[in-house]
Amino acid sequence: MEDKRLRQRTGTVAVGAMAIIAVLMIVLTCIGIVVVELNQYNISVKYANEAVATKTRESLAVVQTSNTLVNVINEGSTPVVIIGFFRVNPADNNPNYVPLSNSATVPLLSSASITLPQATPENWKVGVVTSLGNVFWEEAVFSSRSWLTGWSYRRPITITGTLNLSNYQILVQVDTASLISAGKMRSDGGDIRFTDSDGVTLLNYWIEPGTINTANTRIWVKVPSIPSGTKTAYVYYGNPSATSQSNGDNTFLLFDDFLGTTLNTSKWNVNYYANPSYGGGTASYSVANGELVLYAPYESYRAIIVSSVQTFGQSEIRMKVYPSAFATYNNVYLWGAVYSIPTSGIGGHLWDKGYAWDVDDYNHHRFEYYSSSLSYANAFIDTNYHVYFAKYIPSSQIVEGYDTTTENTLTTNIPNTANKVFFECGTTTWYSNTNQYLHVDWVFVKNYASSEPSVVLGSEET
Repeated sequence: MEDKRLRQRTGTVAVGAMAIIAVLMIVLTCIGIVVVELNQYNISVKYANEAVATKTRESLAVVQTSNTLVNVINEGSTPVVIIGFFRVNPADNNPNYVPLSNSATVPLLSSASITLPQATPENWKVGVVTSLGNVFWEEAVFSSRSWLTGWSYRRPITITGTLNLSNYQILVQVDTASLISAGKMRSDGGDIRFTDSDGVTLLNYWIEPGTINTANTRIWVKVPSIPSGTKTAYVYYGNPSATSQSNGDNTFLLFDDFLGTTLNTSKWNVNYYANPSYGGGTASYSVANGELVLYAPYESYRAIIVSSVQTFGQSEIRMKVYPSAFATYNNVYLWGAVYSIPTSGIGGHLWDKGYAWDVDDYNHHRFEYYSSSLSYANAFIDTNYHVYFAKYIPSSQIVEGYDTTTENTLTTNIPNTANKVFFECGTTTWYSNTNQYLHVDWVFVKNYASSEPSVVLGSEET
C-alpha cells in the first residue's frame, strides 16, 4: 500500500514536472526560443509555417511594400497578434529579431499595415513573429528597384561631371574576360545592355571590335542627359538567349566600320588629285573585309581623299587605321578634327591648311598644322593598326594622341569652323618606289566637353 502511494506521488510529480516544462516551453517560445530555432533558417521556415501554424490555426500572408512598411493578411481562423519581426541579411543568412514597441492585432480575415521598427535594406528577407511564437515569411523579397526583365546581373555606373550634357558618349571599360570565364556572360558579349537611371530604359552603345573577352572591353554608351553632379546608369549581362545590340550609327554623330563592299555615299565623298606633269596611274579605293583601303601608285603624284558629308564643330574624332607601306617621301595623310579642302591641289596633295596626322616615310607620325610653316610632334608608329584621336574646341584647343597616349594639347592656330573628317593617301615623285595603301578599320565622331565626366563601375548586383 505504501509503495502504491509512493508510485502515485512519484507519478504526480512527474506529470507536474512535465506540465511545468510544457508551460516553460510555451513561455520561451513567446519570448525568444524562436531565435534559437531560426539560426537554422531554412529548417525553421518549414517548422514555423507548417507544423506550428497548423497547430495554432494561424495563417498569415506577408508582403513588404517599402523599406519600412509590411502588409499582413490574416488568412487563418483566429485573430493574430504581431509582436515583432525577423530580418535576414542574405550575405550571411543570419536572422535578426526586432520587437515591436506595441503589439499589433490583425483581425480574422482582415489585413493590417505595420511599420517596421527598423528600415530594412533591399534584398533582406522579412518574417512576422506572432504572440504564439509562429513566424511567417514574405513570399518575395522586397525591392524598389526596376530591373531589366530576363537579365541576371547588373553593375551601377556612376557618372560625375561639372557640366550639363546631352546625348553624350561615355566610355565604359569592363573586364568581360572574368565574367565570361565565370559563366555570367555570353562568350560574344551579346547579352550586354545599358540602361538609364531607372534601370529599364535602354541606351545605345557600341563595343570596340576585338575587345570582348578581354580584361579591358571598351564600350561607348550614349547617355541622353548627364547633369552637373552625379548620375547613375547600369550595365546588364547574364541572358544566354540575348543577341548583341551594339550599334555605332545609333551611338555617334558619325560612324562607319566599312562593312559590305561599297562606300556609303550618304556619309562620304571621294575626290582625286593628279598632276599631269608627273608620273601616271590612278589612285583608288576599295571596301572589303570590314576595311576602307585607299591606294596611290608610286612615282605618280597621285592622291585620293575620302571626306565626310557632314561637318562637325566641337567634337572628338577617333579612327583606327594603319599604312601598309613606307617609302622615301611617300606620305599618307590622315586628317582629323580640323582641315580644309581647296578647289585645287597644292603640291601632290588635296589639303590646304589645318591640322592632320601625317604618317610618313620616316616611320613616325606627325600631328601637324600646315600653313606658311609646319609644326609637328613625332611619335612612334608602325604598320599595325592604331587608334588616333583628336578632341577639338573651336578657337580654343585641340587635344591629340593615339591609342591610350595623349601627346599634346595645342592652343595656337585653332580654327573656329565646323569641319569634315577625311582620309588621304598620296605619293610624290621623288625617289618613290613603293605603292601606298591606307587601311581604315573604323571611324567615329562623338560629342566632346572641355570638362569630361568621370565614369566609375560599381559592384555587381543580382
